[in-house]
Order: sequence, then C-alpha cells, then structure tokens
Amino acid sequence: MNELLWFLIFFTPAYVANMLPPFFRKLPFGYPIDGGRKWNGYPLLGKNKTWRGLIVGTLGGGVVGWLLQSLGLPFIWWWGLVLGFAALFGDAAKSLIKRQVGIKPGGRWVPFDQLDFLIVAWLVSFLFVRFSWLTTLLAFTIVFAGTVLVQIAGGATGVKADKL
Repeated sequence: MNELLWFLIFFTPAYVANMLPPFFRKLPFGYPIDGGRKWNGYPLLGKNKTWRGLIVGTLGGGVVGWLLQSLGLPFIWWWGLVLGFAALFGDAAKSLIKRQVGIKPGGRWVPFDQLDFLIVAWLVSFLFVRFSWLTTLLAFTIVFAGTVLVQIAGGATGVKADKL
C-alpha cells in the first residue's frame, strides 16, 4: 500500500475522535475536564473540553480501529483507542496553551487549531509505526486543508459554534 495512503488510513481514529465531540454535545457528562480551575488567572482548558467529549472521542477512535481491523488492514483495534485519546489530549494541550496566552475558546490559532490532534497522535504513533518525513509533511498538509474544510462546514451547519 502507498505510504501516504496508509498514513491517512492509520490516523483515521484520530480524525474521528477529534470530530466526534461536537455531535454529542447534548449528551450528559458535559462537565469540564478542568473542573473550572484556573492557572495564572486563565481557565486551565476551558468549558469546551469535557469528559463527555473525551469519552465519546476515545471510544469513537476505538470503534474506527475495530472497523479497520475488521476490514483486514494491518491494524489492531486498541490502537484506535490510543490514537483517539492522543488526539484529544493534543487538542486539550493546545487549549491549555491558548488559554495561557489569552486566546479565548473559539479564538483562532492557525495552524495548531487544525493540527493539534494529529501532532500528538503522530508522536504517539512512534510506538507502532514510522513514516518517512516526506509522507508526514504531505499528509500534514492534506490534513490541514481537510480540517479547514471540515471547520468551515461545521460552522456553516451549526455543528460547531465557532466559524473559521
């Protein structure tokens, strides 16, 4: 299989985990992960990083991992859980940094808003697989463009409150 295509398939659990939380915002357990705590006078993560999103996204990554394994791809289902959690951890880490530099939830921080989930999932993936630097650069470019399109669609349809 082409390495670029395999990169895009391998990280599908991370993409799904990153996109799922807004679709489930009406479910219970929407409690902020940071419990409303502040650091240096700023919210730690903010009210948009919830236990519900972490659980739904991580489980969604696991389901995608199971589907990839079921399709006969060289993928183990629990990698989906790991990559899904890593994606959401990356998003939360980016939110922590944004809050500490005074960027409000929904405020733009390009390109990190588009790639935060993939950066951490990619770093964690070193436990499982290595991709060439050229493939990684091309894939990050493709994911950046795709994420921008998804954010525009999410804002236009009202799935996401913030618009790009």
